[in-house]
Amino acid sequence: MLYSLRSIALLMLLAGGSLGVFAGTLMANRQPASSTPTLEQQVEERVSLYREMYGLDDARTDAVRQVLISHKREVRARLLELHRLHKDEFRKLVLETNERLALVIEAK
Repeated sequence: MLYSLRSIALLMLLAGGSLGVFAGTLMANRQPASSTPTLEQQVEERVSLYREMYGLDDARTDAVRQVLISHKREVRARLLELHRLHKDEFRKLVLETNERLALVIEAK
């Protein structure tokens, strides 16, 4: 009985240590939730993909980068224009969302 109790205790200790190491590796490899890629990072990721997939030289890679930057700027400008043209609708949507959130938060 003494040997089996000692064996069980050692196995539990080993299992706990293994679980700790496993959890530590998961936490070490995890990306922070707040690390949203910036516009430049997004563009550079796509540029890298294009360069790898199509074997682009430096000049063509730079041209791809400029096209992608231009595209991102145009999309952002159009979104801002939509927001400007439909400001009242966006404001109404925000107010409705805030009201729904207040109902959820206040509910007990």
